[in-house]
Amino acid sequence: MTDANAQLMEKMAALKATYASKLKGRVDEINAALRTLTEAPSFDQERQAAQNLQALTHKLSGTGTTYGFPEISEASKAIELFCGSFLKDQVALSQGQRDHFSDLIGHLSAAVPPSDT
Repeated sequence: MTDANAQLMEKMAALKATYASKLKGRVDEINAALRTLTEAPSFDQERQAAQNLQALTHKLSGTGTTYGFPEISEASKAIELFCGSFLKDQVALSQGQRDHFSDLIGHLSAAVPPSDT
């Protein structure tokens, strides 16, 4: 391996470590967005909360695999798609949907690697 390749590999490893260190915080933010969605007192606030949840998970679904965490991408994409389906339906959030959102976020949480701290 050339010095340039070794340096590139070191930089990629550092980027991956930085990304991994931020995952728990991002999943906590997604959990907070889910709480906002499930506790929304009005239909309009549910819609806004679902759009926020969709945006948060879209970011993770697009970056997880890039940094070596395909399970994060897959779990995030499932939440993102479910948000899209919910938003398209134009109905109030049902208990079954609440449960499904919780299950999907549980899968995302399980995909987060343990921290080294």
